Amino acid sequence: MRNPSEIYYTVVLATIFFIVLIAVVITAVWRYYYRKRAHEKTLMEFDNTLLQSRLEIQEETFKSISCELHDNIGQILTLAKLHLNRLSLEDTELSRERLNGAIDMITQTIQSLRDVSKNLHADTISKNGLVPALETEIRIIEKLGILQPVFRVSGPPAHLDDNKSLIIFRIVQEALQNITKHSKATMLEMKIEYSETMMKLTIADNGTGFNWEENKDKGSGLRNMTDRARIIGAQFDMQAAATSGTIITLTIPIS
Repeated sequence: MRNPSEIYYTVVLATIFFIVLIAVVITAVWRYYYRKRAHEKTLMEFDNTLLQSRLEIQEETFKSISCELHDNIGQILTLAKLHLNRLSLEDTELSRERLNGAIDMITQTIQSLRDVSKNLHADTISKNGLVPALETEIRIIEKLGILQPVFRVSGPPAHLDDNKSLIIFRIVQEALQNITKHSKATMLEMKIEYSETMMKLTIADNGTGFNWEENKDKGSGLRNMTDRARIIGAQFDMQAAATSGTIITLTIPIS
């Protein structure tokens, strides 16, 4: 017959074992649900960011179209109308020149309207790709005449998920807006470098810059860019000084 003390220690050890086992099971279950909730939260964040990015891109597209209609197409049509109003039946040679000029202006207007029509498509990025969409943004800035932009691409372009491309496009669009509105820059360079494992996008300007440490928690635009980069697994970095311009780097892993 076993010693009562041995029975006692056996019961104690068995109790401790079951307590530890239950604790391990509870911990494992808790970690599983925690990871599941974290994953669901990440997916929800991604979906919300994607939707917000789509809405903001649409808003910027409509603003761009509005400016194009007012500043470009409206002016061209006004000039064409002036040419037509000044036609003279008495001077056929001069009238022919004015008529040809009006025809050229109307042709230019038709092409501009076609360009505007292309911008109305919500799936422009998925249809044409991220690089052509970014190049279009650079050309819009160049057309404004505010600064001189340069756009460079090196390495064989890699395919990125359409949703990820859209969020990257919105990050770049926000950065370009900040530069054109606030930096007082005269030059802008956007460079895309592809490698086997990543895409590195750099935007540099020669503007007035700002103190990054003092402003990193204040600007919603900067916060949005940082948050969006995090959501798609990219690294966002900004090097800015008070007087020497800004360099923004976005590093996106290619999976």
